[in-house]
Amino acid sequence: MKNKLFCALALAGVVGTLASCGGASTRDVKIGVGMISAAPALSYGAPQLELNFATAVYEGDKVVASLVDVYQVPLSKDAAAVDTSKDFATETNVQTKRDRHDAYAMKDTSASIGVIEGGAEWWEQAAALETYTEGKSTFGADDQVTGCTMQTGDLFSAIAEAKTNAKANVSVASGNYTIALGHSINFGKDAAGAINQVNITVLGLLLDSNSKVVTAYVDEIQVPLTFTAGAENPYSLTTEDKTQVGFDANQPVSSKKELGDAYAMKGTSASMGVIEGGAEWWEQAAAWEDYLVGKSVSELTADDQVTGCTMNIGSYV
Repeated sequence: MKNKLFCALALAGVVGTLASCGGASTRDVKIGVGMISAAPALSYGAPQLELNFATAVYEGDKVVASLVDVYQVPLSKDAAAVDTSKDFATETNVQTKRDRHDAYAMKDTSASIGVIEGGAEWWEQAAALETYTEGKSTFGADDQVTGCTMQTGDLFSAIAEAKTNAKANVSVASGNYTIALGHSINFGKDAAGAINQVNITVLGLLLDSNSKVVTAYVDEIQVPLTFTAGAENPYSLTTEDKTQVGFDANQPVSSKKELGDAYAMKGTSASMGVIEGGAEWWEQAAAWEDYLVGKSVSELTADDQVTGCTMNIGSYV
């Protein structure tokens, strides 16, 4: 039986079903998250920041199932000035393309291209892309995906990066499993009200038939920004004293896990006296991922005391 991903919206993110195949009693799989960042750019005359992200389950080097999404973050000096084109909502309620569902209104545009009869919304095209990757170990921006007119390059890269970043294999028994993709966003501002940092957290989960976590992967990207009043594009990446910018030559900003020890959280966490000797962010993230195993999402609260963590787990929950 071929693996199949069935996509639907859920409050905490997007879910898909992963079925066992070939009569095997167990399968060794691994989960990861990929985040492909971009520098601030103008869109419809307004500055925005784009982040393509994905979670994927791999068996060996082949995709079993994946879920993708995109944040197009409107940037403004204050909340009142946020551009609302293309249903950007508000600065405090930035929705992903998948969150917007039919409101993203891509169907007519895709229909006009003539590739998809009647056109297709973004979430429908994303589902086609996810299905296309199943069973494959390689794919790229030049691949022709039936049901897609959207740009696929960064989404493919996010799925591939999820394999690079994936945790060690876990053995799962025969049965049905669910992959889930959660995300959250928050902003930092300077004294003048300009956004000086965008923080995006992405969580991939593999759940069993009882909705208990089998394995998890969390990562976070912090995009530091500089606001220049009067410039055509008033936002640019802040490079001074920000190790995450330019750390990875393949993209403008690296995630906390990609930074590894260079994120330099150990000394700060040691000073809190909770973890002897302190722990880096990636170590604390691993402790939180381990804490999730065997639990249902409904059991979690932001007040949970997680051994090995001093970081704020609220957005992760």
